[in-house]
Amino acid sequence: MKDTDEQSRKFQFEAATQGAGFCFALDTTLIEISGTDRASFLHNLCTADIKSLPVGEGCELFFTDVRGRTIGYGWVVAESDSLVVATEPGQADTILAHLDRYLIRENVQLFDRTALWQQVILCGERAEAIVENEWNIQLGASDFSHAHGTIESIDMHCGRIPFYGVPGFTIRTACDDRETVAAQLESHAVECDASIFEFLRIRAGTPRFGVDITDANLPQEIDRDRQAISFNKGCYLGQETVARIDALGQVQKLFRRLQIHTEDAIPSPGTNIEHEEKSVGRITSAIRSPADAHVFALGFVRRPQANPGTRLHCSCGDVDVIE
Repeated sequence: MKDTDEQSRKFQFEAATQGAGFCFALDTTLIEISGTDRASFLHNLCTADIKSLPVGEGCELFFTDVRGRTIGYGWVVAESDSLVVATEPGQADTILAHLDRYLIRENVQLFDRTALWQQVILCGERAEAIVENEWNIQLGASDFSHAHGTIESIDMHCGRIPFYGVPGFTIRTACDDRETVAAQLESHAVECDASIFEFLRIRAGTPRFGVDITDANLPQEIDRDRQAISFNKGCYLGQETVARIDALGQVQKLFRRLQIHTEDAIPSPGTNIEHEEKSVGRITSAIRSPADAHVFALGFVRRPQANPGTRLHCSCGDVDVIE
């Protein structure tokens, strides 16, 4: 049975990288923000430049509190009449409460669409050909570019995502259309276990809020400044702390991709990372490759030891900081 499971995982991994693989089981939180003041409202409560975001495009963002601490991480896409924020499963109550707290007189409406919309992830080298040739959805070349299409009379929203290290797309429809969407996907791609996409995420270095990131983290510690932080957008909640760190030029620890040299145990979240017998960090996520024996991990490492190529150590074996 173990050999069969390993063969199945390897087959799914090859589909999601070299071919096309999809997964329904990722349970993304989806929040829709509408109203004429939606762009300026969200602009004032996150690290991204929402006012400059054109329809059909999107970006990563951090939600920060008044101290500049990270209370959410995800991405947003700009549609013709709304903004749609996608973030970690179970984050709807936290994010909606945070947004509602600062909603005073703006013409803004907030909706939790998680139970009404489903968002499937499609990945692999053949994924773009399926989107363009089979479904006739044409997207821009940039990350998070997105568009609507119609398949068998149902509305489908499709967007690029950069989180898995291979060409990736979100397919968003109404939950009631799940059977139709599943049939469409199954005719072109292989359904994969969520663990396949978790491996791709970790190998690609993509953080998850509540797993890798908590409200104890500052945005710059995640080291996604280019993707998720605008330093020219003006004031927003938490901006003073973010700007001060940018002016000083550093934080004390950085989020890093790691490779663990172990043939046995996989390090659990919270495992210490050491250098010269001193603790210099901790592991937040770790997983073994479905294709070979390599173990990849994510974690925080103190700045002096955070350069790619640095050899560190944990209780399971040697740890290499990788690009």
